[in-house]
Amino acid sequence: THINLPPMILFLDDLQWADPSSLKLLRKIVTSKKLTIFVFGSIRHNESNTELDSLIEDLCDQNCARKIHLGSLTNDSINLMVSNMLDTDPKNTSKLSRIIQKKTDGNPFFIKEFVMRLVDQDVLSFSFEDQRWKLDWEKIRSFKLNLVSLFDMLITKIEELDPETLNILSTASCIGNTFNVS
Repeated sequence: THINLPPMILFLDDLQWADPSSLKLLRKIVTSKKLTIFVFGSIRHNESNTELDSLIEDLCDQNCARKIHLGSLTNDSINLMVSNMLDTDPKNTSKLSRIIQKKTDGNPFFIKEFVMRLVDQDVLSFSFEDQRWKLDWEKIRSFKLNLVSLFDMLITKIEELDPETLNILSTASCIGNTFNVS
């Protein structure tokens, strides 16, 4: 019998980290004839695991899944993304976008992170007087951002924390996911 529920959409990010029990549940959900559910899953192409690969192949063979590879963003897409982030016309961001493309290889997450880091490091700043973004072109050419992996980027961010904050986080990581700072 079919369960009388409205159709659902489920998005699961970073499936490469799913444990075997979660993958087993995912298989049951996707192959269920009782549910009307559309499942989107994202996987980092360089971090997959064999159990997940096997599940995806099986589901594709059963016509329950389809793989779609999302590649790097094009220069035009990067420029549109950057211009939207900075709330300005794309013609104002084309030069910056070309530099960002070279430094991020068109990865949307890294593009966002790169722009945020430019602002954090005062390479890119908003001039309230001129009502526009200003970029230090000398600094941006030599600007380094560790974009090897998400893990490396997080490590870099943690290393930049002041010692007191780092100490609090270190202590908190031993306590659990809920605590009071007093």
